[in-house]
Amino acid sequence: MQARQAAILTEQAAVADEGNEERYNELQAEFDTLTTDIDTAETRATQIAANKALVVEREARAAKIVTKPLALVSNGRVEVSNENRAMFPTMGDQALEIYFRAKNNGRNKMGGVYEARASHGYNESSDDQGGMLVQEDLSIEMATEAIDGDTGILSRMSRQDLSGNSLKIVRPVDYDFSSASNGVGQVYWVGEAGAITPSKGKTEARRYELKKAGMILPITDDLLADSAAMGSFINAEVPGKLNRSMVNKAINGNDPATMSGILHANALIEVPKEGSQDSDTVVFENVLKMYSRMLPSSLSRAEWLISGDVMLQLQQMNLAVGTGGLPVFLPPGMAAAAPNGALLGRPITITQFCPKLGDKGDMIFADLSKYKLARKVGEEINVAVSIHFYFDTMENAFRFYVRVDGAVYPSQAYTPANGGSTVSPFVTLAERT
Repeated sequence: MQARQAAILTEQAAVADEGNEERYNELQAEFDTLTTDIDTAETRATQIAANKALVVEREARAAKIVTKPLALVSNGRVEVSNENRAMFPTMGDQALEIYFRAKNNGRNKMGGVYEARASHGYNESSDDQGGMLVQEDLSIEMATEAIDGDTGILSRMSRQDLSGNSLKIVRPVDYDFSSASNGVGQVYWVGEAGAITPSKGKTEARRYELKKAGMILPITDDLLADSAAMGSFINAEVPGKLNRSMVNKAINGNDPATMSGILHANALIEVPKEGSQDSDTVVFENVLKMYSRMLPSSLSRAEWLISGDVMLQLQQMNLAVGTGGLPVFLPPGMAAAAPNGALLGRPITITQFCPKLGDKGDMIFADLSKYKLARKVGEEINVAVSIHFYFDTMENAFRFYVRVDGAVYPSQAYTPANGGSTVSPFVTLAERT
């Protein structure tokens, strides 16, 4: 259009010299029309650019809210990065913010009347499904009980951050130290001018591929709108639930779709029961033999993971001395650094995920740093919400998930140079029936 205006100006100058007033007026009218069209196009372009910038800004804010990682820590709390700490002090706050963004600050209605349908999940009609969280002019306190004596099991594992979705670790096969060719190669002693014989070792590869563990919580519009404690409830419960699931799989996992469990690892050493040992018991000989099979370099980090009903066995355990005996278990207070006491100088951790008394694994002597926990770098708990998943019952589907994999990374037990009993960073007690 600008080019046409330039041509009009040239033609106008010519017709003016000729005295053709009619043609001159026609050209002027066309010029004015083009000027109006150009102004309109520029205004629209400015408006479109401003709208695009607004959309980009809103999408960036929404993406920041939905995908911002929150750190899962051992005591069930959730932390956010320093840059967003003021915006979302808890995961509950973040989840509720996602909800209100998704709802555009409104609530779904069907013709102005809520349809009476059964709820898929948390709602305020039933006390045991969230109704007791609704404010009734009283102070609401969130109280949760932890069954495990120590929830920091995951924090003592060896964490490996992944930039992609999988990790391959290659290491020498150096498990049999009784063999001269163990590991990266063989060492030769030679005299002056002696030749060293070439040698080579073997390597092995272990692959970690991220798996997903998650949960969906359906929560009604009414409960979200009326409950001041819902954010605290989410913040208190969700991280702990995911944490406990990962601890369970780290100990018992035996499925390619989950983490690999300690009790199914090739490196696990299983100490048999004593010949005359009663069913469903733990005796001091069991403890001594388990301790003797621990990898010596792991002793300073090793801990006892036990089922709760094993504790009574330890408290009653004695070392026979003549006609009497000495207590074996060191209770709390006599070992301040061990929250649940100590056994042969190593701390005790009670966990509900060890099998019950008498079953294999009810007592595990473990160096948890030899369990590799692979996580997506910069990603802890992913949070998202859908207002459409349970649209018919006016519920919001909150989705939480983590991506993780884990396994014991020695692939087998070690044979010492003297050819004695094998040792491992993971030792358990066999079934006693």
